[in-house]
Amino acid sequence: MISRPATIALVMLTLLPLPLAGASDAQDAALVTLEIHRDGERVFSPLMLVRLGQMAEASIESPAGEGHRIVLSVTRDGDVFHMRSIYMTKHEKNPWVVIAEPAISIRDATEGSMALIGGDHELRFDVEIGGGTLADLRARLFPDAVAQPAT
Repeated sequence: MISRPATIALVMLTLLPLPLAGASDAQDAALVTLEIHRDGERVFSPLMLVRLGQMAEASIESPAGEGHRIVLSVTRDGDVFHMRSIYMTKHEKNPWVVIAEPAISIRDATEGSMALIGGDHELRFDVEIGGGTLADLRARLFPDAVAQPAT
């Protein structure tokens, strides 16, 4: 029979991620600054807080039903971030249509850019990704937010 403390320790080990030695491995999130341009005109510029290895989404839609949506995930390999995404647009009451699936790898806290040319249009994605812990990045985004005590 396993003792109660041993059971708790076993559960903790299976539920918690096991960070490797070193402070940089404790970083579990990324702050993604993204600007999407179509034919030189900025159409969408979300700022996204993303847990590493998980999907995040940002979208904007006008009252007329035209919109832009990006779904992305970010992973990290040392000081390089890898972002994979799906960019969609929508016109009026039509469904969302996938326009591009950009992927980019850039170093921590540096800017990257990529252009996709198709038909007679050019899409450019300007990206900056910075890493940190989820709590630190939230505090940086919302410095005036006060944590509410649990009741």
